[in-house]
Amino acid sequence: MADDPEDDKGTGFVGGLSPTQRQALWDVRAQLGARIQHPRFTHTLLLRFLRARKFDVEATTKMLEEHLEFREQQRLDEPTPGYAYGPGPALEVFESLPAFRQSYPHGYHQTDRLGRPIYIERLGQLDIGGAMEAFPAEQLLSYFARESERQSTFILPACCIASGCLIQSTLTILDLEGIGLSTVTNSDAISAVRSISQDQEHHFPEITGNMVIVNAPGVFTMAWTVIKQFLRQETLDKIEVFGSDYEARLSELVAPENLPSFLGGSCQCPEGCINSSKGPWQDDAAVASLQSRPFWELLQDLTLKLDPLLAGPGNATPTSESIAGHLADSTSTGRTQENSENALQSEQQAKHGQSSTLAEKKHSGHSHNSAIADEKPSGYSEDSPPVGTNGVGDAPRSKSTREGQPEDPVSAAPATEKPSEDLAG
Repeated sequence: MADDPEDDKGTGFVGGLSPTQRQALWDVRAQLGARIQHPRFTHTLLLRFLRARKFDVEATTKMLEEHLEFREQQRLDEPTPGYAYGPGPALEVFESLPAFRQSYPHGYHQTDRLGRPIYIERLGQLDIGGAMEAFPAEQLLSYFARESERQSTFILPACCIASGCLIQSTLTILDLEGIGLSTVTNSDAISAVRSISQDQEHHFPEITGNMVIVNAPGVFTMAWTVIKQFLRQETLDKIEVFGSDYEARLSELVAPENLPSFLGGSCQCPEGCINSSKGPWQDDAAVASLQSRPFWELLQDLTLKLDPLLAGPGNATPTSESIAGHLADSTSTGRTQENSENALQSEQQAKHGQSSTLAEKKHSGHSHNSAIADEKPSGYSEDSPPVGTNGVGDAPRSKSTREGQPEDPVSAAPATEKPSEDLAG
């Protein structure tokens, strides 16, 4: 993409696109033509790939061509019976899922202060042998591909309905409490991480807005040295690593009632928070809405409310239903256009962390609790901060490695700043 001063004014996200970034979106649509004419290829989806390739049209087109082949191989466009517009719950396809999840505890639980779904893995409880027995390598990749697709077509749209805002990313928490040397040095585990990471980076970019690793022991240094080689620096910039002193940071990101007690919150689901999969995606009204109307209509309506110019030439996505139709049955209706923009701006600020390595940093002790004194979208608490991110370049230490944060993420990351790339979901 040719250099253009207007690029400096674009965030790369809906509601903050520069003219050149918007034109890049039309150019990608023109180059791929009928291959992405189906309305499931929303503007928000294509913008993820554009951000991942810094709005280079040719590079983005190539990335999407590879993704289209991947979609066909994984049969991602074939709905699960009973789910008209995308993959249904994994249990509908993978009979051994209960055994897999028992060996590898992971799942969604509630939303963070920005309305983003929270994805949690308890890697310290990982039983590698049991997990590999339940899901051989090929099936493992297929499972994560379908789950990532369902994240885009169901989990995130349900959060949009609950918040009334365009929710485009997630918060991931990896709990390493109890992880041992045998796990971090296991060749099967390392190979699986490599394959999954590569698939996520190539085919589901720009989904994870922030990743927080907690309870990282000294032995994690060995695994991290290997794992970070599979990730781009833009991905590493999204990751914060903590030892046991993580609770203040998670409290900034997540309301206590939405955070499991094993992570310092107050939620104690009877069946276990991860097993409960509690969140907007289980709300009866949201499920009914997403079953009766395609998710892409909801996303398109929210998109056009933020940027009406995206209804211009090249737009192949219909807007036959008003957003009010999707939100009418939700308990969180009544959000205004201004609220949607504020929530989006808060999320955009999350994309602008610092990139210096851990070795170059010293803990600042700074808290974000007063970060948005001037922005108070309805539905968020008074001290809900925009999410700051922090670069990770070295192995973690036992104390917090979230250092060098800007003093005020809102003022420190102006809207004219270019977006960082994001981690796949």
